[in-house]
Amino acid sequence: MTVLIGFLYVIYFLLLGVGTCISFNLFTKNKLVIGQKTEFLAHAFFQGVFFHIVFFNLLQLFDWSTHGLLTGVGLLTLICAGLIVWQLNQGVNIAAKTEHHKQTSVVTLLVIIGSIFIYWNGHLLPNIAWDSWAVWEGKAEQWIIHGLNADIAKWDDWLQNNNALFNQAANYPDGLSLIYYLPKLIFKQGFAVTHVVYLFAFAMLTVLLISRVAKNGTSIYLLAFMVLIIYTVPMISNHLMIQGYADIWLAMYVLLIMLTLMDYKETWHRGAGIRLLCYLTILPMLKLEGWVWLLLFVLAYVLVWLWQCQRKKWVIGSVFLMACIIVSGIIDFTLPFGDLIINHNKLVIFNLIDTSIQFVNITDQLLISFFWQNNWSLIWLGLPFLIVTFFTQSHDQVNQVVQVFFIAALLCFLFLFYFTEANKWAIDLTAINRLALQLTPCYLFLLFKMFSQIENY
Repeated sequence: MTVLIGFLYVIYFLLLGVGTCISFNLFTKNKLVIGQKTEFLAHAFFQGVFFHIVFFNLLQLFDWSTHGLLTGVGLLTLICAGLIVWQLNQGVNIAAKTEHHKQTSVVTLLVIIGSIFIYWNGHLLPNIAWDSWAVWEGKAEQWIIHGLNADIAKWDDWLQNNNALFNQAANYPDGLSLIYYLPKLIFKQGFAVTHVVYLFAFAMLTVLLISRVAKNGTSIYLLAFMVLIIYTVPMISNHLMIQGYADIWLAMYVLLIMLTLMDYKETWHRGAGIRLLCYLTILPMLKLEGWVWLLLFVLAYVLVWLWQCQRKKWVIGSVFLMACIIVSGIIDFTLPFGDLIINHNKLVIFNLIDTSIQFVNITDQLLISFFWQNNWSLIWLGLPFLIVTFFTQSHDQVNQVVQVFFIAALLCFLFLFYFTEANKWAIDLTAINRLALQLTPCYLFLLFKMFSQIENY
């Protein structure tokens, strides 16, 4: 019964996603063209998740009763379903790629087997993820009891406000809590139902990833091996079995941004551009680290654009000037939305980071997390070869943006744990591996893309 309810929740996200696609095409007076059905459904699902989170964030601004809220959600779902029925009657243009039917069938079968295996091993586990029962589900429970617009505060604010509710992670974004909220409100089974959504989301991401790598003419054997690796990397499979952390969602959307950027540069379709903006926007709605990845994507795009403007001297000069400003400690501003302080002693970026800067050697913990703890197995041995190919091979603009983002993200990862107070989460072997998880699907995509190029060389 739980699996059935989970798939109903998945269908709800699909209805929202497909409905928004049809609405956009009606507004722009374009025909709905579906390239590959699996890719269309995958993007529709993730767009539905985005729309759901944004919609419920808006609902939080009003004092809705449970009955009124469910009525509004039901009407929205019916509207999307009506749009889909109307579109089917009008006809749908499907540009099917028959030459990839065999690959699609094999990949789909392997993804289903991997999902069933993870669900079978994880559905009987209790809710042991602290981030789940204390943060995401905790907030959802508080909203169900006190109303979706209830003020959830941090400890100091809660002590001063008799009408506020306390949650020990009140400063966390509400995105994942809003995913838990609806099934807990209707079925009282948010944890088990959301497990199905986790697995479906990762399955759709895997389909998109494989589809992109397959465009390089990759053999079916390498694609099958890629699916095997994706579903057996211990930290990924653990986060799918012991679901409740937001890190896996950030990891999925980081990769989605890369894939969608490639689609947009190939087609220049406005729909793909808007989808890219949606995926970028959802990052800070899921976790605070999402702001870092969002800013790094923008930085990577700007740097590549400047480099291709044939003003390389200006780029080098700007980077050198920025480094001098940071080292000299000139950046020290107080803005309406927080302080901005960057120098060799302290780093304060609004409400995201407030830490002193001091070197701490966490090399042993880094090696344990990547290799000796068997979290990442042997896949990270490919990282040096991948970095070498970044500089020895020519790449188009989109691939350069992806590569600059990945290198910048790795540098930020190392800086965070070697030089800031985050080293305490490296020393106790907690956040250091979960933060790396957010970049792992991206790394696997780049790694197997390199393997595909070698195979076709």
